[in-house]
Amino acid sequence: MINMNRHDSFPSLMALFTLLTLAGGISLNLQNISAEVTWGLQKSIAVSPNALQNRPHSPNEISSASIARVLWRKHRERPTYSRSERLERPKRVQDFKSRKAADPQRPGHTLTTTEPSVSIIRAAMYRAIEPSDPMLGDQSYLSSQIESLSESEIDTIVLQLGDKPTAPMQTVLDKIRAIRTAGFKLGYWIEVARSPSIANAHPEWMASLQTHDEWKRFYPDFQSPSPEEVTKTYPWVPIMSRETFEAQRDRVTNILKQLPTADTIFLNDLQGAPSACGCGNDLCRWTSDYGDRRTTIPIGDEAAAKFILEIQSDHPKSEVIPVWATECEEQDGHPEGQCAGVGCFKGICWKAYTRQLMPVSKNSDRIAALTLQRKFSRSLSENQPEENWLEYAIGTFQEMPKIHGGDEIPAKRIVSVIEAWEADSHFVAQQVETNRTLQTGGYIIAYDDIDQSWTPKIVRWK
Repeated sequence: MINMNRHDSFPSLMALFTLLTLAGGISLNLQNISAEVTWGLQKSIAVSPNALQNRPHSPNEISSASIARVLWRKHRERPTYSRSERLERPKRVQDFKSRKAADPQRPGHTLTTTEPSVSIIRAAMYRAIEPSDPMLGDQSYLSSQIESLSESEIDTIVLQLGDKPTAPMQTVLDKIRAIRTAGFKLGYWIEVARSPSIANAHPEWMASLQTHDEWKRFYPDFQSPSPEEVTKTYPWVPIMSRETFEAQRDRVTNILKQLPTADTIFLNDLQGAPSACGCGNDLCRWTSDYGDRRTTIPIGDEAAAKFILEIQSDHPKSEVIPVWATECEEQDGHPEGQCAGVGCFKGICWKAYTRQLMPVSKNSDRIAALTLQRKFSRSLSENQPEENWLEYAIGTFQEMPKIHGGDEIPAKRIVSVIEAWEADSHFVAQQVETNRTLQTGGYIIAYDDIDQSWTPKIVRWK
């Protein structure tokens, strides 16, 4: 009889457990035993799986005594569950796996993650209501374009929506029906920061022109504000403050709730207003107020990312894609450049740009790049054609974030906006080909103007 109180009883217990196992007729496969031994050794000596795999012996060389010890330890440490707990356990396991899949940084997470697989966007964009006939639109024009686009590689037609809920609604609905009937995917394009309706209702919410006065070269006769006044950038109302975030969110929501569900929703101008620091460059957009004369309450660098998430949560069946402009370039700092001598490129612009873009990149699978080289007067140099600027602009999404503490955004996640209004077919074809060469996430050929204009306006701030 075995004395269970003796300190040297462990070998006897091992022998007993082995005899019971054999008596039960259990056939243990050597490979499975090896796996159990591996588990036990990991637990007992606290080494990583890789370290264990690099041990000099093979699992088959482990002694039978070691096998018995491991099996006994595992049996002794096995938890017990009540019936209700056993029924509930599969659900807990599934919930745990779901949480781990949703959060790759969760402690203990070992799943390999890959970037989401998305199709390439090949889109053409038109105004929902033609300015030449604001009451009736131009249904025949869009119909003719749909017919010609059916023979091209375009698979999506995007409608540029107005600043307020689009009217007459029936005309827009007819265009949407025609797009769907022809077999195209449907997209909406909404201007966010540039909003005349909100700017007129709340001029104090507009972005301001402070600190630098280089913008005055475009408005040499503009009067300077008094100490109680501030110069605003009409009609730009960025979402970088508490008041404007809520107002713009409500405006966008009201526009979309009157329309059928789209495949994609493009939100343009989620950054600051042009000439953010007062330099006069339309690509300087890193802030809404570069000065002390504030009329709103700022909400931080994650404003754009939060805005996208709120719109996405209201439209789960649509993909919400932010549209992002690049920032000032090195040659813009030349006295004759777009920044007129202001050192934006090496200053705060790209740093703030990266801090705002990284939360957006984390939450959005795709980002559209507002690559309007003619409107923004872009080129690499006098000796290179303007078409080459597109390659530079796409490259900034990989290079500039890395320089300023962020992560690169691969070209395959970038959808470029091609400026096709008042452009010849050669220019458009070259831009499309550049996208193919760069292997971007696609393109949007914009056939109607994307208004980026601004004018100074004085508003009282206290």
